[in-house]
Amino acid sequence: MESFAGGGDLGNLTVSGTTEINIAPDGLWTLKYEKWGISVDIPETGTLISVEIDGADTVRGVFNDDGTYSFSESSIGSRMTQRAVVNGNEVPLPATPNRTVQDGSGTFSCEGNVLQLSVEGLDALFLLNRAP
Repeated sequence: MESFAGGGDLGNLTVSGTTEINIAPDGLWTLKYEKWGISVDIPETGTLISVEIDGADTVRGVFNDDGTYSFSESSIGSRMTQRAVVNGNEVPLPATPNRTVQDGSGTFSCEGNVLQLSVEGLDALFLLNRAP
């Protein structure tokens, strides 16, 4: 179990749906979300929080021979919805703001059918499996 800022434990963390990234030879990356979502419950408070993304976004990217990459010119076409339920009651959430993606860069490696990406400024590593 994970802990949250309030000091309690998180219960189940669930990821659903699919995400596909198509990286074309001309540098256009298309990110397709099919009801991709994440939800978490907090048993101590009877809370369930979920976020879902559906649709497609695009970005221009360049992979360099030295193992670095950069991206820019983002276009957000997907839609994000969020929901919170506390003790069985839906809690109104503020409207989802227009999402933006900042230009960015990072490092990459490709081994077999796995592309590994790190993004500068994020403490995360993304592993992408090549689709058949």
